[in-house]
Amino acid sequence: MKKRGFTLIELLVVIAIIAILAAILFPVFGKAREQARKATCQSNLKQISLAMLMYAQDYDETLPFAYSPWSFSWYRTMAPLIGGGTTSQWNMPIYQCPSDALYQKTDAGGNPGTACVSYAINNFGAVKGPSLVMLPNTADVFLVGDMGHQANGSIQLSAFAPWGGGYANFGYRHSEGLNVAFCDGHVKWMRGPLPATAAMWPDLP
Repeated sequence: MKKRGFTLIELLVVIAIIAILAAILFPVFGKAREQARKATCQSNLKQISLAMLMYAQDYDETLPFAYSPWSFSWYRTMAPLIGGGTTSQWNMPIYQCPSDALYQKTDAGGNPGTACVSYAINNFGAVKGPSLVMLPNTADVFLVGDMGHQANGSIQLSAFAPWGGGYANFGYRHSEGLNVAFCDGHVKWMRGPLPATAAMWPDLP
């Protein structure tokens, strides 16, 4: 008995079915990957925020400053408390959001580059870290979260309340939202834009 092969129509039908299934499944896979990246980012922020709270316990409930007049920024201050880094070797994986496409681990010379951190601290700790005891409700106050990059590609060290244009450059890279760690140590995803509430962005002296 002679075997009959597939007809052209049958092959086209099979190809069409495969294409339909691919169109259905690829977005699902993409969302699953993004969920995994978001979870990794939340884990990073959890460890960073806990290290900041440990720092505060050692310094009379005072959080680390965002940056100092001598350009010693928060991520360098915190590096020894996170993953065994040092103040001069702070380009660690924990500072990288896996969804941050502009992140660069090193510059052309192999040194920490200008985009080695995906996160920024609340600007209320600019040149002098604020005291936790001054905060009315630590669970409501932005501590550190996903940030974007400046026009020149460099990182944004501190996060300003989202008031007016140009004040904030938040990194809404997780399903149109971002991950935020609060001053009590909890981390959650928030849809953008962030609320400009006094509870979240206290105006401290």
